[in-house]
Amino acid sequence: MRNLSHDEYDTELLRDGEVLRIGSIVYRGRTVLPADGPDAFAPLRSWAQGAADFTDSPITWRACQGGKVVAEGSLLPAQAPEPG
Repeated sequence: MRNLSHDEYDTELLRDGEVLRIGSIVYRGRTVLPADGPDAFAPLRSWAQGAADFTDSPITWRACQGGKVVAEGSLLPAQAPEPG
């Protein structure tokens, strides 16, 4: 049987050390993710990659519990393939 336990995290995306804001959208909130496993934070990495590609700038993602950072990482915008 699959482990169906989940944890809730305070999450945010950062650009240049500040919480990312695009228009009226602030990229900070609470996120429910699988409790453990190597891919537990994959949704945050994907979220950050999309933001990095959209803004064409490096983005850091962060997950906290109880005021402590439990996981974080940074992603660069994807490189467009060279023509030809």
